[in-house]
Amino acid sequence: MRMGLPRGAETSLRAVIAASFFVVLLVGTILIGGHAAVDPVLRMAINARDNTGKADILYSMPDQNYCRHMSFDNATNEMIEGDVERCPDDLINQHTHSTQGFAWGAH
Repeated sequence: MRMGLPRGAETSLRAVIAASFFVVLLVGTILIGGHAAVDPVLRMAINARDNTGKADILYSMPDQNYCRHMSFDNATNEMIEGDVERCPDDLINQHTHSTQGFAWGAH
């Protein structure tokens, strides 16, 4: 006669140990496999960001006919001044002012 756990409890203990081992194995596989699957996608997204581009900026002069061309360099974080040239026609038509100078309450 054996002293210890009853026969049903011994089977339940084995089932709990086997299930725990399976869960630990599953979690380890997901951690390692998930990292291996997600890491290349994250690296691709990081490399896809373009930090070397330039943006063109137009500043209109007070007469609204001429614009200063400037560019912003993302790599050096510098504003580079360009030439003053005649503004494009669509820019002039979009930003016409009806009042000259300062006026109280004018929006």
